[in-house]
This record gives sequence, structure tokens and C-alpha cells, in this order.
Amino acid sequence: MWEQWIGREVMALCKIAIYALILAFVIGERASSAGEDAAFNQPMQFAVAGGPVGNLGGSGTPVWIDAIGTIDVDTPARFQAFLESGHASGRERIELNSPGGNLSAGLKLGRMIREQKMITDVNGICASAWV
Repeated sequence: MWEQWIGREVMALCKIAIYALILAFVIGERASSAGEDAAFNQPMQFAVAGGPVGNLGGSGTPVWIDAIGTIDVDTPARFQAFLESGHASGRERIELNSPGGNLSAGLKLGRMIREQKMITDVNGICASAWV
């Protein structure tokens, strides 16, 4: 309905901004396992998950990028370094598991994910409206 008055790109950027705000400000139920709690107390890290690094999901186990931890001011730089490392090549999905964190870093990370045309999903606890 709103797309009649504004372009799809503007609408997509608005959605990303809203999702990032929610992710950064809303902290809901904490993870019950000690491992997830420990990850939440650490800055967000990025890793290939779900299968061998060379597997792009075509005929075997699909792979994606896991983004786990708290968003801090250095998270966008870590994501950029991860992208430049080549490990993210061909990955179309990023799974988030985070309690939120720094608002401006979350917005920048959201823009970077959008620029890569990645699909976001929640894997674990994420007190937001991503899905």
C-alpha cells in the first residue's frame, strides 16, 4: 500500500532502520544456556556456519553467516573485514543472535547487510521484529 507513494528502495531502507532500532533498543528474554549468555556478553562476531566453507548450498548442506553477540561501535568494521576475507562470498543469508547494542552501529550494519543483498533471519534469541 505505501509503495504507491514511495519507492521500493526507500521502503526497504525504512524497514532496515526500524528493525535496527528495535534490535538496538529492545532487550527481551535472555538466553537460558550459559553459552548463549556468554556470547551475548561479547562483541558480535561473524562466522560461516552450516556446512563446508566451499559449499554454497546448491546440492548439499546450506551455508550461511552467523552473527552472534552484542552490537558495539566496532561491529561494522568487523563485518567489513569478514566480507573482505572472502569467507562471505556467495552467502545470501545472515542469521542474527544478539541482544542488540549500539544504535548507530546497528543502523550501519543494517545498511551493509542491505548493500550485500543478504537475507536476515533469527537463530536463537533476538528481541526484535526481524522476521
